[in-house]
Amino acid sequence: MKKLRLAICLLALIGLADSAYLTILKVQLMSQGIGCPLGGCDVVNQSPYALIAGVPVALLGFVTYAIILALGLFWYDAQGSWERWLGWGLLAVSGWGMLFSAYLTAIELFVLQAICPFCLVSAVAITAIFALTAIEVMRKT
Repeated sequence: MKKLRLAICLLALIGLADSAYLTILKVQLMSQGIGCPLGGCDVVNQSPYALIAGVPVALLGFVTYAIILALGLFWYDAQGSWERWLGWGLLAVSGWGMLFSAYLTAIELFVLQAICPFCLVSAVAITAIFALTAIEVMRKT
């Protein structure tokens, strides 16, 4: 159903904007010490978990949402074998993103004991993308 695919693209745009903001925030924190206007963001963004091999986790999220958006746009009108492959590809990318997001949320709650609302927006967006993609893929098989 095209409505689900459109919703996936819209959620990817939300995730893209959210992760872009978090990336900018992280870069500013590293260079200028400018913090987040909300409580737990600074704790999360200044933690060692906010970087992987020197790359901000938020930037990895941005790239993931960009891939999801691209796949979603191609999937919107795809037919035949392309439709199936794009759906499964989107399911794989969003599934990986959801698992990684769950890991990061657990780190926030149980290790850092701080909550970044912007991180939660991303967690909800990627989970919704995965769920909608799974519904759409399973209907087509």
